[in-house]
Parts: sequence; structure tokens; C-alpha cells
Amino acid sequence: MAVPYPTPAAYHSRLVPESARWLLAKGRIQEAEVIVQQAAKTNGVTLPDKVFESLEENPVPQEKIGAICSATTLLRRTLIIFFNW
Repeated sequence: MAVPYPTPAAYHSRLVPESARWLLAKGRIQEAEVIVQQAAKTNGVTLPDKVFESLEENPVPQEKIGAICSATTLLRRTLIIFFNW
């Protein structure tokens, strides 16, 4: 059965910005800064011009999937979630 009108999910990507945390993890610092500045303006908060200045000098380290196996507690929790799923 075809939907005669666009679903709300079709508009979701246009209305909701990407997560600033996700953008920082991907190294897209300028885009994350724009989103944080927009959120601050909406909330009536004043932020410095360069919020993520220190991140530009020190990039965010990327974690590897093998890091799960290095910590026993994290590995145990991951396996419990896996089996519960």
C-alpha cells in the first residue's frame, strides 16, 4: 500500500541537524561548531567564537574495535548485550 503523502521521517533529516558529538568524532570540527553556536543562540547563551579551538590543535583520537577486548569489564558487558539481543 503506497503512502499518499510524505512521512514525517522524510522531513527528519532536513529539520534536525547532525549530532555535534558525531561530527567531532568524524573530525568535522567546523560543522560541529556551527551547530553548537546555533544551539547556544536558540538557548540565549553566548559562547566564544572558537568553541573547539583546542580540538583543532589536538585531534580526537579514533578508537578501534579491538579496544573492547582489552578491558574485561567492557568485553563482558558487550557479550551480555550481544546474547540478549
